[in-house]
Amino acid sequence: MLLTVREQPDIDQSRLGRVTGIDLATLAPLVHRLEQRDLLTRRVDPANRRRKLLRLTDDGVRALERTGPLADEVDAVALRGLTADQRASLTDALRSISDASGETPGRA
Repeated sequence: MLLTVREQPDIDQSRLGRVTGIDLATLAPLVHRLEQRDLLTRRVDPANRRRKLLRLTDDGVRALERTGPLADEVDAVALRGLTADQRASLTDALRSISDASGETPGRA
């Protein structure tokens, strides 16, 4: 979630749910907890008062900076037995699965 908010500042909460594949019933409490931890801010969209826009705080940016190298290390360990071509194929397959899951009928 934080990576998506960093990549798309002022993304609205509904779009974040679609992009990450998290249903709104699960997303709302997650956003609330991240806001309480001062990792992101949520504000009303002036153009549409029903929409909430999300943006990382400075603490949120720092949290991603701290966890990025750890995530890279976990990836390297998990994928160490794969060739570069196999890693690329796996990434492509996972992206396809993720993209297809966002198209599931009835999904919020």
